[in-house]
This record gives sequence, C-alpha cells and structure tokens, in this order.
Amino acid sequence: CHYRHFSARQAAASLARCGYSVLGFGGDSIGREMLTNLHQLLSGRRRVYVDGRTLKQAVGQLPQVKVGPITLVWQQSGPQSAGPPPNLDVDAYVYSPALVTALAHGWSIECVVKVVTRELRALRAACDARQIICIFRTNSAVQHTQMLDPRLWAGASNGGLTRRTMGAAVAQLKR
Repeated sequence: CHYRHFSARQAAASLARCGYSVLGFGGDSIGREMLTNLHQLLSGRRRVYVDGRTLKQAVGQLPQVKVGPITLVWQQSGPQSAGPPPNLDVDAYVYSPALVTALAHGWSIECVVKVVTRELRALRAACDARQIICIFRTNSAVQHTQMLDPRLWAGASNGGLTRRTMGAAVAQLKR
C-alpha cells in the first residue's frame, strides 16, 4: 500500500471542496480517537493534543472542537442512539461501534454482529433521511496490550477479546 501524506492545508482544502465543514463522530472511544487524530492532522502541528476523555458529554451537550474552518463534533452513542441526533447538523458522520467493549464483556461474535448490524441499519436510515454521508469505522485488530492479556479471558465463553475474535466480528460486519 502507498499512503499519501496530506498537509494540514491540503486536508482542509479537500474537505472544503467536498462541502464538509462540520463532521460528526459517534460511538465508543475509538471514534473519539478518530476525532482527535483528525484534529491533530488539520491543525498541522505535531504537539497539538485534544484529550478525548474531555469530550465525554453530559446529557444534552455535544462537545465540539474547531480547527480552522472545520468543526468536529463528538456524540457518545450506543445502540439506542445510532446516528447523529436531530439537533446535530453535520455534513458527514463517522460511527465506531463498541466492538471492543462487547467482546471484552464476553458477548458471542454472533451477538455482536447482530447488535451492530441493527445499529448500522438504524445509522444508515438516519443518515439517508437527512442526506448525511455515513461512514462506518472500526479497528480490525485489538491494539491495547492489557486487553490481549489471556489471564483476563480465562473463563470467557467467546474466547475473549483477541485478534481472532475481533477480526471475525469485523469480517462478518463487512459483508
């Protein structure tokens, strides 16, 4: 693979050409990481840091981070609230389902796929109804070392949170 490195100016110009000025992010902490990573890219500075934990909102709040002409908005969401809320006017919405959390709590892969598929259908319908670009995003591998510790999963019926279980869930969701 060859990745093109965009400068902050090129990335912001590309978003502007597409008509994107407000981007919404929702889901679990992986979604917040996407927001903070994009903020860092758009700022053009290596040492800019937004602590995603500060974006966890209280009821009725939608935390925002502005970088140049682009506004990034965070919505903590779950199965009951998949998709941008009605009071969030965004051009695109990036959703990261809580796969890691579900697998870490021992949910079977089949259950995770069923629940997340239902979330994604609701998300798609919500985005289509409002003509919002909808992006589904997840990690295909577990990256947190403590989550890979087999001692945590000794009695887990789903085999625990492993690269295999995460990969299997993601592969089924991609269909």
